[in-house]
Amino acid sequence: MAKRTARMPFWGPEPAITPSVALSNELVKQYTRRHHEQIWTTLSSCRQSRACIAAPDRKLTKFYLSFSRDKLRKLVGRIPYETLPVQQTSTQSVVDAMKKRKQLSTFFVSVQR
Repeated sequence: MAKRTARMPFWGPEPAITPSVALSNELVKQYTRRHHEQIWTTLSSCRQSRACIAAPDRKLTKFYLSFSRDKLRKLVGRIPYETLPVQQTSTQSVVDAMKKRKQLSTFFVSVQR
């Protein structure tokens, strides 16, 4: 019965083969990432968080999640405010922000040890 049914032409809406689960998961992840970025850029609150984190970043998230809770508490308590990267518009300000990011990443490495 199954073999006979398999040989019959397909009746119904296309596509006859369903998309893979991996494709569906990736589409959901992409939508979520875009939605999160859109919310983050239009958010008017969270001034201090937005000053520290310009946009959602997967590498930075993985970096933070690699810390234990104890190390995260120490890190948050020791970040010097003047080294936080700030969103800037002029070219010189962008260069200054990049220098501050380098100082901040050096600071993170020293805290991680």
